[in-house]
Amino acid sequence: MVIRISARTVTVTERRDLRRIDVVTSLSPDDTGARLRARSIGFVDGDAVYLDTLWLRALGSDPHWNTELDEVLSFAECHGRFDCLYLKSRLSAGASAQAQHLR
Repeated sequence: MVIRISARTVTVTERRDLRRIDVVTSLSPDDTGARLRARSIGFVDGDAVYLDTLWLRALGSDPHWNTELDEVLSFAECHGRFDCLYLKSRLSAGASAQAQHLR
């Protein structure tokens, strides 16, 4: 999944690929955090973005989505990147950022 944050929009592409979650922006960390908070998506802390898993869960409506997301969250929890509400991912600048692999 790729979450792109711009000055006006937050777009989510590649929704079927939950094995990696990329958060990509061309904005400053402060502006990115403001966009995420304004949309109740999450927040930024340093070079990390914390995604609200309730928002992630709402992106899909089929059982497969929920099963895949549960697996991702279980894996992330074992590695200290999930606190039962927020999923920690790396904030990447620009379109050519490296993927944040969760598995």
